[in-house]
Amino acid sequence: MSNYNRQYQQAFCITMINGSFKLGAARILSGWQMQCLVPALQDHANMNGTGETADILPPNCLVKDRWKVLKKIGGGGFGEIYEALDLLTRENVALKVESAQQPKQVLKMEVAVLKKLQGKNHVCKFIGCGRNDKFNYVVMQLQPRGTFTMSTTLRLGKQILESIEAIHSVGFLHRDIKPSNFAMGRLPSTLRKCYMLDFGLARQYTNTTGEVRPSLAISSVCLSPTPRQPGFQGSKCQGPLQSK
Repeated sequence: MSNYNRQYQQAFCITMINGSFKLGAARILSGWQMQCLVPALQDHANMNGTGETADILPPNCLVKDRWKVLKKIGGGGFGEIYEALDLLTRENVALKVESAQQPKQVLKMEVAVLKKLQGKNHVCKFIGCGRNDKFNYVVMQLQPRGTFTMSTTLRLGKQILESIEAIHSVGFLHRDIKPSNFAMGRLPSTLRKCYMLDFGLARQYTNTTGEVRPSLAISSVCLSPTPRQPGFQGSKCQGPLQSK
């Protein structure tokens, strides 16, 4: 066996992070066997009295009387992701939430881009969104776990490039391309299909006529929060919204 096959080589694969289905860093073992590396995710929710982070949503709670929270499957600096049961369709879905008190809110931009990308390959199905006085949320198609052979990994790379091309075609830059923001389909018809996730940091780079916007000089003004940043700022929540 060659030294090349003996050594660990970096690649991509789909892994489960706290129950969520993410594309993460992987290592190819001898014989091209793949082993997923589960990255540590930091939960930035409010702290409870024990010094531990408190989840935004508890298990079994209902969101808009339609989505029943089953379990938390992921989280990070911008929010939390839960697996939930859609009581209308009886299908499991992904429910992404962010605190309404969070200084930097990104779900509004994510919803806008996700809606714009509907019908494109490599994009999860948008199901609904809304907000109340405690949190903002978006509901989308849930994707599963999995690992790949080398040939599948190469095909996956091609699909990732196609997904980047798709978001550029509608005038947006993703701005957060990384392995954990991709996942594979979970239905028999989508098992070989890669999906791009998380559009919260996306920015529009074209104007209404399709021309590329001029670049902005980097300055202290650009680095401070402005009304142009995505979020739910400026809107006083009056209770749950109807899903869109």
